[in-house]
Amino acid sequence: MGFVNQTGILANDSFGNLYSFLWSEEKIVLVYFDKILGSTEKIVLVEDCSLEFDVAIDKDDTLYVVCQKKDGSILLLDYTNGTWHTSILVEANPAKIYNLNIAAYEKSVHILYCVPGKENSRRYRIYHHFYEKQTWNTFEMEDIGRKDILNPFQILIEKDQLMIGYYNLVKNEEQIFIKMFDIPNGKWGPSIQLTYDANYKIYLDMLLMGKENLHLAYSEYVEGNLVIKYERYKRKANQVTKTTEEVVSNLANCSYPTFVFNDQKLWLIWTEYDQIVSCYTSDMGATWSVPYLWKESKEQSFVRYKFLTNDENLKRNYLLNYSFGKEFPTFSFIGFGSLEKATEIPLKSKKKEKGGIISNMNGEERKGIGEFWEGVEMKESERNMPIKNEEAENEVTRLKEDLKRLEERIENIEEYFHRRRRGILFSPRK
Repeated sequence: MGFVNQTGILANDSFGNLYSFLWSEEKIVLVYFDKILGSTEKIVLVEDCSLEFDVAIDKDDTLYVVCQKKDGSILLLDYTNGTWHTSILVEANPAKIYNLNIAAYEKSVHILYCVPGKENSRRYRIYHHFYEKQTWNTFEMEDIGRKDILNPFQILIEKDQLMIGYYNLVKNEEQIFIKMFDIPNGKWGPSIQLTYDANYKIYLDMLLMGKENLHLAYSEYVEGNLVIKYERYKRKANQVTKTTEEVVSNLANCSYPTFVFNDQKLWLIWTEYDQIVSCYTSDMGATWSVPYLWKESKEQSFVRYKFLTNDENLKRNYLLNYSFGKEFPTFSFIGFGSLEKATEIPLKSKKKEKGGIISNMNGEERKGIGEFWEGVEMKESERNMPIKNEEAENEVTRLKEDLKRLEERIENIEEYFHRRRRGILFSPRK
């Protein structure tokens, strides 16, 4: 039971059909749920596949899957009118890429990833391949550095602008940056640094709300523990101003921060000792509720999905990039909604930290009315129960295993991509 750290993606088309993509045993497995027929189909979409894969859906319900196989080849699959088509973007080669992402806007496709440097394995170059009008355009977007591990990217599309959030080293400290791509004009804007403090950071989630509001969350090491840090920014052209900063969790190895906006509340959800904990704000981040523990996450396994949808009903009611949920075949969300079946976790007193003030501002507790999920009440005797040392040790062990797995992926630096940087890597699809 508890958190299962595996790569999964859920996509809804405009008819409400559900596509579940899961990486398992070097295969990308697709489970398709037909809403009208009520039928389920399960197929192996790609075999001998590395962990690097991603999915996008455009406004016309065309699905795109990009992946790297174990032999180093890169495939782009598209699903149109009930048929999968496969294009080989890169032939078999032992080179590895990291942070492979795909996004679709109108009829354009954007693929981003990074490649380790030849001389320094802690340096990477971010590539952006932009497919439009039967032509691949290639950008060498940014050179970045890492410390112990390579942190993930966050890719967002807001109307005709693509945004990437990423980590880079500044004076040997990892900081978070954003960079915007003007899709109609095909140009990248300047890099914008968001964070400046020296604390070690990991993970990342961002949410765009309206033209100006950018919400940012990440995990930060404080006194040997991971806390969830929240920040809000106002955007105007290429100017970004921080308006709010707060730690919303206790010191408790908090990982994988995840935003969900639903029923006029912005939720921030994370894993804490292999359980789901979340808090919410009703005033766009000015004040936050106390954290809530979802007992449901203690009783059964759950995963973190990337979530895509063209379903108008879901788009009206939910705004999110990822969500925690039950494993196949349930797929219900966990961590937000009605508080009647969640348990409050008191926030311990906090103190000022370098680079900002950790406050204890809590919004007024209100009941959620969503019916897309359900929680489970905790017994009174279990309220405010301290975390056991055994649970803490299990969490540390899991984090060490994650670090080991990530470190093992950073190897086999090849010259392949350095010989083929500008436009040679990708050829037009036929």
